[in-house]
Amino acid sequence: MSLIRNKKAVEALPLRYIIIALVAAIVVGIALQFTGILKTGILSTAEKINESTATQTTCALDTEHPLITGIDASWSSGSATIDADLSDECGIETAIAYLKQGSTTKASVSLELDEGNAKNGTWSGDVEISSGTYNITVWAEDDAANPNENTKTEENVLS
Repeated sequence: MSLIRNKKAVEALPLRYIIIALVAAIVVGIALQFTGILKTGILSTAEKINESTATQTTCALDTEHPLITGIDASWSSGSATIDADLSDECGIETAIAYLKQGSTTKASVSLELDEGNAKNGTWSGDVEISSGTYNITVWAEDDAANPNENTKTEENVLS
């Protein structure tokens, strides 16, 4: 009695295994490529999130005050233009210029970013005021709500 009843099935068996192995290898290769693409995308996204979080954490823990490096003023036809050069690691949020004669504040103006960016730029504002000699004081606050330690004051003759 023979153990092999269907000789064709036995001969075809290795070919069937070869085909299954090739298909499995292709499927595994495609899966690995797809996983690599996903991994690259996930890692890239994770790196961007990490960088953003690090910046936010740095700014959330920011204790550095804004730096006022210069004040300039010009006057024309009853209006003064105040320019202040401001910088801060996390960015300036608010800047205000006060125009004083003696101890009396004659005018104030909110400054807006004019050139550069919130981390390092020139902030400007226009205010109606008569000609004269003024002490112009600039106050600034950064995104972490740190006001500048020392306001910067410069005397300007507006005429």
